[in-house]
Amino acid sequence: MRCFALRRFSDVHMLDGWQEAVQRRPVAWILAASLLLRLSTSALLVLAHLLLPTWDAEVTTLAYPISRLLDPFVRWDTVHFVHIALDGYTSDQQSAFLPGLPALMRLGGEVGPRVQHGEAGATASDVVLAGIVSSALATTAAAVVLHR
Repeated sequence: MRCFALRRFSDVHMLDGWQEAVQRRPVAWILAASLLLRLSTSALLVLAHLLLPTWDAEVTTLAYPISRLLDPFVRWDTVHFVHIALDGYTSDQQSAFLPGLPALMRLGGEVGPRVQHGEAGATASDVVLAGIVSSALATTAAAVVLHR
């Protein structure tokens, strides 16, 4: 019983040290937590994509070729965002989606190839990757702004 009490006290003491560290550098902890959360959810998404059968046919409705590495990230509304980013609003169904994320996806899709290869034109893979990065940055920025 005495050992349990000592062990429990040390756990509480470690927790206090952790809280002090967070209070000293909260933005660094928010950035680290955001990165860890994004990496872990992405890993789970890729694992689910590899182990489980496809539960929807959205990837097959994407009219553009896409890197097999990005297949797990093209689900549900992503197909609409990619179409809007590359072609603009072409159907009434797409009017349900606001233009902010598709615009960031298009911008990132255009900038990426120019910086890397010096060539113009966004591909579907570039647009999806830009969407992943934009979403991660916006989520992290929102957490930092809410903290402040």
